[in-house]
Parts: sequence; structure tokens; C-alpha cells
Amino acid sequence: MRKVLFIFLLVFLISCTKNDILEINNVKIDIEIAQTDYTRQQGLMFRKEMGKNQGMLFVFDEEKPRSFWMKNTYLALDIIFLDKDMKVVSIVEGMEPCKETECPTYESKVPTMYALEVNSGFVKENNIKEGMTAKL
Repeated sequence: MRKVLFIFLLVFLISCTKNDILEINNVKIDIEIAQTDYTRQQGLMFRKEMGKNQGMLFVFDEEKPRSFWMKNTYLALDIIFLDKDMKVVSIVEGMEPCKETECPTYESKVPTMYALEVNSGFVKENNIKEGMTAKL
């Protein structure tokens, strides 16, 4: 019974995220795609490292204002908010890990359908600007 439960859990977790390549401003980013409630809630929490050109793309069902926090997140991050057409509509740089009980939230300026979390400094280093378009 334990073996069956373990296999079911493993298959479920594998199906929750998938990897792909996203490109912005001629920079290729190896992304994990978080498209279920569980994977979006988990995000990059408890991760201790992430490669230079890696990130997590949060995919939502509809465009609306989004907010993120850094609870249980050990990495400093930048977040790039994208609209339904994958156009960069808002950027937050230098989100620091939250070590307090109350954590600040970081919000998109406008409704978004996607959010891309990358290592802090990525936006500046790769000259990512609002108005640019990403592609999968």
C-alpha cells in the first residue's frame, strides 16, 4: 500500500510542474512552470539555490492584479509580471527573503496573467524593461 501511495504522489508532483524555455530580450531562461494551485502556492519557497538563467513562471487562469510575498523564501528575487500576450507590464526588483512573521507583499501595477520569478539582479543584468515581450 505504501508503495502505491508513494508512486501516486510522485506522479502527481511530476505532473504539477514542467520545465520549458522562455526568452526575453534575447535571453533564454530555463523555467519551471507553476500552473496548479499547489505549485503556485509553493513557488520557490525553501529553495536554497537557483541557476543564473533559471526561474519559475506562474501561470494563472485569468488576468488580474497579482501579489506575491517572500514567506519561507531563501533567495532574493526579481519578479517580472506579464499580461495575457506575454508583454512585460510590471517589474519588481530586489525582493528580499522575509524572516519575520509579517511579510510585505509585492504587487503588479496592472492586471497580469503570468509572473516570472528570477534571481535578484537578473532584470538589471539583462536590461529587461516594461513593454518587452517574452516568448515560450
